[in-house]
Amino acid sequence: MKKTAPTSAKSGGRSHKRIPVLRIAGAAAVVAVIILMAVMFGMSFKGPGSDAPTLLIYGAEGQLPPAGFRNAVSAAGFDYDLVESTDAYKDGKLCIPDEYSKNDVVVMTVGDKGFDHVTAFAGMSNVHGFVLVCPDFPGNASMEGINSRNPACDIAVFAGRDDVDSVADVAGARLIYERISGDDTVYGSPIRDGGLFPSDRYISTEQNRYLSLSYFEYSDGNRMLMSPVFQKELADYLNVTYPDLVSGGIDDSRIVRWYTLSVMSVFFGIAAFALYFLSFGRRPSMSDRTGVKDAHISSRTYTVIASASAMAGMVSVVLSLFARTRDASHYLLLMSPLVVASLIMIVSIIRIGKADGKASAGQLISAVFMTASMSAYVILAALLFTDLSVDPSYLIGIVAVLTLIDAIVAGLTSYERRFGGLKFGDTLRLVGIMCIPGILAVFAGLITGNSSTVLWGLASVFAATVPTVVSVPVGRHSSSSVCTGVVHGVTYLMIMLALL
Repeated sequence: MKKTAPTSAKSGGRSHKRIPVLRIAGAAAVVAVIILMAVMFGMSFKGPGSDAPTLLIYGAEGQLPPAGFRNAVSAAGFDYDLVESTDAYKDGKLCIPDEYSKNDVVVMTVGDKGFDHVTAFAGMSNVHGFVLVCPDFPGNASMEGINSRNPACDIAVFAGRDDVDSVADVAGARLIYERISGDDTVYGSPIRDGGLFPSDRYISTEQNRYLSLSYFEYSDGNRMLMSPVFQKELADYLNVTYPDLVSGGIDDSRIVRWYTLSVMSVFFGIAAFALYFLSFGRRPSMSDRTGVKDAHISSRTYTVIASASAMAGMVSVVLSLFARTRDASHYLLLMSPLVVASLIMIVSIIRIGKADGKASAGQLISAVFMTASMSAYVILAALLFTDLSVDPSYLIGIVAVLTLIDAIVAGLTSYERRFGGLKFGDTLRLVGIMCIPGILAVFAGLITGNSSTVLWGLASVFAATVPTVVSVPVGRHSSSSVCTGVVHGVTYLMIMLALL
């Protein structure tokens, strides 16, 4: 009787022979996405040349603009530099750093005191103009002698949307523009441009005064620097206003191409990781293989943990009601998920069962690849779209310690789940409990009309959910709790650096 070749084993109607091919394809897609993100980040450092004019930025101390800002300014033909407070003053007066005293510069200021730089630098021959981001009206005395012709250089004002209905309500950036241009912005007709998110733009008759009120509300100039809409408009303004300083026209395609590919790379990364994880199918847990049964968390334990989470939320809400303690409320909201997670670990780690499971070499390689690739993906995504500086500097040490604690908590919780502790459903419920402080803050902010509390409440929910969403696939498809902890900790670190 003729023997036939053995058929491939099947599981769920899928051939095991195809799994390695799918896994290789998924891994290749993941590597390709990470390379693309790294290339996009590297492209942002492509400068305009050594003879390019410089955009000197004051008031953005400790706030490093992300890659998108750097790319947009370079595309406009400008270099830029952040002037720290220690270099901004000389003998108690505002100054241009010595290394730029003979260079062609445009001064950009961020924050309330921006107009002070106009009066301080207006007479300097190498200062060709000013860009004020979210300035406050300096007072009539400081505006004396400033009009549509003095100083003769160009002045642009960028700010967030303000819904002004009458002349009596005009203030801040809008009032500065009216004083230096002579135009009426209340009854005048703005130029609306910007696609889906149009800004209201005003240009004076002399073409040397410019006001842009964003589609979005911005009270913090440093946050406005992060807006792609603002970055694109700033690049257009610089290139159109100073054609004699830059060589060639603005490279609009570079800005659009950079943002398009950067955003697409994030979504391609999600698809690539999904493809890679799909190749593993459903891997049985360690408790399935050792006969250790998962134990449900008792309702009493849920009550204790939820009560502690609700208490943290209520304390945060109370602190947010007072201006003096509002910053403390923000920090507590960001750290409350970690506090609750630590409580979860302490309460439930006692129930870890004993089992002996060893990972194969292939599993270890997969776990290491998952950890390295997902960590690189999260870090590059944060570098492309967020500001990863922390001010004041002492917070860096605090964030580092919190990240280490988060990684340990996530790793031990994953270990417990594998050896008879938490179920996956338990994890989802506990993540929901970690969101309680943020949800309470959102509702409290909506009731009191405090938008800051709403935003920090959403940030708390974000910090509670995103690290778990990112690390869960690693925990379910690898045999290493260490890898799960590392991915969770790295994601938490990027979120904390971006928000603080």
